[in-house]
Amino acid sequence: MALVGPLFVDWTAYRAAFETEAAHVLGHKVSVRGTADASLLPYPSLSFSDVVIGDDPNAPLMTVGRFNMEIELFPLLSGEIHVTEMQVVQPELNVRIDDDGAFEWMAAEGGIGINPSRVMLSGVDIEDGRLVVSDARHSRPVVVDGIEARLDAPALAGPYKVEGTARAGGDTFTIKAATGAASGNGAFALKANVRSAVHPVVANFDGQLKIANHRPTWAGKATLDRLIAKEDQATLPWSLAADLDVSNRAVLAKALEFRYGAEERPFTISGAATLDLAAVPSFEAVLSARQIDLDRTLGEGPDKPVSFDGALAAFGATIAGLPVPSVPGRIGFDIPGVVVGGNIVSDLRADLVTAASGWTIDTLEATLPGKSSLTARGALATAPTVGFNGDVTLASDQPATLIAWWAPDRPKLGLDPFRLSAKVTASADGLALQDVDARLDEGRVSGSLDFSPGVAGRKPRLTLSLDADQLRLSDVQTVAGLATGQGAGADVVVKAAIGSLIAGDARAEGFDVSASLVDSTLDVDRLFVRSLSGARVTAAGTIRDVTTTPDGSIQMRVSAEKLDGIADLARALVPDTPAAAFLRDAAPHLGPASLEGTVQARASGEGTDIRVDLNGSAASTNIRGELAFKGRIDAWDAADISTDVSLTGPDGAELMRQFGLAVPEVGRPGAGSLTLSAMGKSKDGLAVVLRGAMGPTEVTLNGSATLTRGAAPSAELDLDLKSPDVGSLLVLTGNIVQGVIGSTPADVAAHLSIGNRKVLVNRIEGKLDEVPTAGDIAIDFAPNVPKVTGSLSFDEGSLAGLGEAILGPAVFDFPIVQSRNPWPEAPFGAALIDGFDTDLALKFDRLDIEGGPPAKGVSLSLASNASGTGLDGISATLAGGKLSGDLMIKRDLDGTAGVSGTLRLDGAAAEEFAWRRDDRPMVTGAFSIDTQINATGRTLAGWMSSLTGGGSFSVQKGRLAHMTTRAFDQVIRLADAGKELSEDRIRQAFTDNVDMGDLAFDRLDAAFTLAGGTFRAPNIVVSGKDGATTGSATVDIARATVDSEWRLSLDAGDAAAAGGVPQVSVLFKGPVANPSRRIDVTAFASYLGIRALEKETQRVLTMQADILERELLSRQVLRDREALDRRNRLMLEARERAAAAALAEKAKAAALLAAQKARAEKTADPLDAIGKILEDGAAPARPGAKLKELPSSDVGLPPGGVTETAP
Repeated sequence: MALVGPLFVDWTAYRAAFETEAAHVLGHKVSVRGTADASLLPYPSLSFSDVVIGDDPNAPLMTVGRFNMEIELFPLLSGEIHVTEMQVVQPELNVRIDDDGAFEWMAAEGGIGINPSRVMLSGVDIEDGRLVVSDARHSRPVVVDGIEARLDAPALAGPYKVEGTARAGGDTFTIKAATGAASGNGAFALKANVRSAVHPVVANFDGQLKIANHRPTWAGKATLDRLIAKEDQATLPWSLAADLDVSNRAVLAKALEFRYGAEERPFTISGAATLDLAAVPSFEAVLSARQIDLDRTLGEGPDKPVSFDGALAAFGATIAGLPVPSVPGRIGFDIPGVVVGGNIVSDLRADLVTAASGWTIDTLEATLPGKSSLTARGALATAPTVGFNGDVTLASDQPATLIAWWAPDRPKLGLDPFRLSAKVTASADGLALQDVDARLDEGRVSGSLDFSPGVAGRKPRLTLSLDADQLRLSDVQTVAGLATGQGAGADVVVKAAIGSLIAGDARAEGFDVSASLVDSTLDVDRLFVRSLSGARVTAAGTIRDVTTTPDGSIQMRVSAEKLDGIADLARALVPDTPAAAFLRDAAPHLGPASLEGTVQARASGEGTDIRVDLNGSAASTNIRGELAFKGRIDAWDAADISTDVSLTGPDGAELMRQFGLAVPEVGRPGAGSLTLSAMGKSKDGLAVVLRGAMGPTEVTLNGSATLTRGAAPSAELDLDLKSPDVGSLLVLTGNIVQGVIGSTPADVAAHLSIGNRKVLVNRIEGKLDEVPTAGDIAIDFAPNVPKVTGSLSFDEGSLAGLGEAILGPAVFDFPIVQSRNPWPEAPFGAALIDGFDTDLALKFDRLDIEGGPPAKGVSLSLASNASGTGLDGISATLAGGKLSGDLMIKRDLDGTAGVSGTLRLDGAAAEEFAWRRDDRPMVTGAFSIDTQINATGRTLAGWMSSLTGGGSFSVQKGRLAHMTTRAFDQVIRLADAGKELSEDRIRQAFTDNVDMGDLAFDRLDAAFTLAGGTFRAPNIVVSGKDGATTGSATVDIARATVDSEWRLSLDAGDAAAAGGVPQVSVLFKGPVANPSRRIDVTAFASYLGIRALEKETQRVLTMQADILERELLSRQVLRDREALDRRNRLMLEARERAAAAALAEKAKAAALLAAQKARAEKTADPLDAIGKILEDGAAPARPGAKLKELPSSDVGLPPGGVTETAP
């Protein structure tokens, strides 16, 4: 309209000309009812006010409050219009649509008479505009007001660019739009971006606008996206996209697609929708998807799925952020499967109908996990908050599966198969279940539940009304927990009449309760249990202001032959709590019981006087307790408190069992008692005295305890323990070994400081089994695992005791029945330090080691945590040597323990570790060993069987007993003396002599390995002046047996035999403590045989040489002797002949003389002559004797005799 001005202006009468020309262009009457101004210089400008367009002045098509326009002068002279500035103020456009959908405001004829391409618009501002669309088919028009926009166009035919804001339907929109140039058929591209100020969404349109027969149509793509701030990382995006066909009759959305979730893991629902623009506009949409994986979209996939509550919260946030359609309609969903909470919701079908404040769920059906079904109908509100009000039916054949999926973080309570229907009202204001009708396998329950959460300082409130013939308490807890989220700290009103209430193994017959805790008033109108597994319970009373200044009274009585039912009830109500565990262990020892408790409170001024009395008996134990309280409950730490509690019984062990301690039926501990008295203000410190006695054993704690609001309790107590035999107490703890050893007296005192979750045990002094003990310990309970630090010193201790503290009691004890295993077979158990992290510095003046010398001056650090127990910085004097090392012990859940570490011993007396023969150590000297070990097992025997590792050892300046090499000399001398020596005689001779002395050495060295519990030292080298000695040893540690060989040898010097030296093997085999010895002289016997052969060979050779020499000399002497003999014989023969002749003459003369005498005398007897010969000493010649030479005779040769003598 404003553009017709430059074409007609009669700059002297422009008002009438403008009205006439504008009417021609627009096809409707134009009237300027206000001012009209025009000027040519300095630049052409027009200004009109109160302009009305339309034939009916009462129903104009358009009105403009005022518009101003400025154009460039020089382009105007050439027939072009360049609008440089235009303001259109308060324009109101009335668009009318007839019954056929045609727009009546458009001109049927006319024109501006100028080429549209020669008109340029720049800086056209629309202020406070208004658009009214009146459709003859609808009763109410569509109004868009508050239009503020700027328009630019390089040509009148487009393209156009518009940016601005507008209000519609209570929302303000920011609009950015652009068009293309009009085509020949009147169509042009239209893009738009629309943002809502109320809802965080943005809409985008991209398509073609076409006008034909006064009916516009638009076809293209449209999207609706959720707006999320850059810093918002929690909100998930969603988008809605479709191909739209828009006409004056309907809007058709094809290829409709809804995407939800992050770009990398969204889910998609697709479908189609139709918006009917008939007399009563309405829409209908149908959406479906094969499967929606919410665990992937909202969670982190199967490994970390989203919870059902999380999915509901995301659904609520999403639906609250969606604008409610302004026209009625229906949306149908059909989704075969929804993956959520690690399970699948199947066959989800829903029909939603629009409502004034949200939606109406016409139908909702789904199959839930646990063979469960859900149906619902009702109103789903989205404004001002998300809520539901309607009928719900839930049935489940496997409720445990359903609950585990629905509320995985809630207690795992069982629930029987059920069918539940109720009128449900759920919103941020609370949850109400009315007209509840639940059918379970064992009965029917009716009633109501109403829960209001705490909001704006208001306390949560739970009202529960139940009527049932039989009911499980777990079912009530499950339903209440699911419905209320367990609303801790809520006001509670409970009315219930239940024929049989079952809680775990406990059954309460005739359970009737009417009680409430509202606004700090506890009102127990009635609590009656006819029989709680045999126990009768009654309670009644009212106490007002229970949290500040109580006033009123409550009385309770319990009588029972046994309290097992009470224990079952506690286990069902508060499982896995200290109270339940206590009753579980103590209940068998508490019956029969009769207890009566009374609480009386009387408010007085700003405080209250409370008295609590408890009297009765439990089995043979008398119980008495009194508590007096004067002050305010909400300032209890400033109140005056006085309490006295005593428990006495004839059997101290039974009294311990009544406190839940597992005490075996052994020993006679005597009478028992426990008394506690406390007095004062808890914030200033209560004077506390706790005394316990069992027979002659007494324990006393005396000091003060401080309890202050908002602070941890603290106490300063002196501990005094006196017992003639603390072993009897250990027997009661189950340590049976203590019952077969001697008595263990104890007299120990210490000071306990308790506070800030720490317990300091300082100034530990006294004697345990007459062994002085001292130290300081700190126990910190703040960490998840309490930590024990400090230092302890003992005059004496044992390795077994230290090991039991780490590995469990009695692990070093052998069974009473004889065992073939030389090592203890007791399994590792609960250690003294289990349940604690430790960092303790331990010192022992003397630490006894079974089967070995004691260690002295022992110090080490005991550090334990979840990764294991370390014995670090081990330092001690062992057998005069320096012991050092580190060990690490790791425990597994199956009872297996592993040990690893290094140990080093320098300069110890080897005789302290060696076995003995004839009460003499087999080895002496300065012993050193360096080893690394590893072992795994469930017992010490298992450790020994699996021991692996290795190292080296040495002995310096020592002696090997009963192994002297001088034994070689003794045996060699016997052999050299010509003794016949067999191998057995050699062995016996060597054995007799080897024990007569020791083998001195300068150094003994060996490397060894450990594998499978076996020690192997294949090469032991002994260096010394007494000969070379080597050895080897294999020790089966698991069986404590040894197999060793020592090879003794001697440097024989000149006595060495060819091919060998004197060598003997000394073999040891058998138990490590006392192996048998066997001497193998095979090599020595061989040496002696070779030596004897060599000596005999030498003797024979010498004899042969002597014989040859003697033969030569004999031949020479014989030759000389024969020559001399020949000369002498000739001379002798001559003399003999002369002598023989002389003798012959004498004989002849004598014979004659004799004959003469004979004749003169009588004749002699021949026997007398023989006798005369014998008298003269004549005797027979011995064989081989040389006959005396006969005297020579002159008797001549016999006839025929030899005339010559042989030479």
